[in-house]
Amino acid sequence: EGGGGGDLRIELGEGRNRQIRKMSEALGLEVTALHRVCFAGVRLLEGQGEWGAAPGGWARLTDEEKALIGVRAGLGSRDEQRTPQERAARKAKKLAKKLAKEDTRQTPKPE
Repeated sequence: EGGGGGDLRIELGEGRNRQIRKMSEALGLEVTALHRVCFAGVRLLEGQGEWGAAPGGWARLTDEEKALIGVRAGLGSRDEQRTPQERAARKAKKLAKKLAKEDTRQTPKPE
């Protein structure tokens, strides 16, 4: 009731429904706005406004961000998410590329 508003930063490892509002209420604090700045270890956009994208905005995740979210969700690495057939095909493709590269090095140049 003092009217002296201010910002408060709270970091949660795991959030529950309305947890910040309930904790603030228990302390006699009024929450007027909440801003999520990070989710699953991925920092949200910083561009439009102080906190990031406009409400309802979106952006594509980078491969690194996808991998981070997958690992945090217990899905393992990207390679672990592939089927055995996909892993074998990927391994064969890498080997073929490596052999082709070595072959071009060993082919004598015409004089």
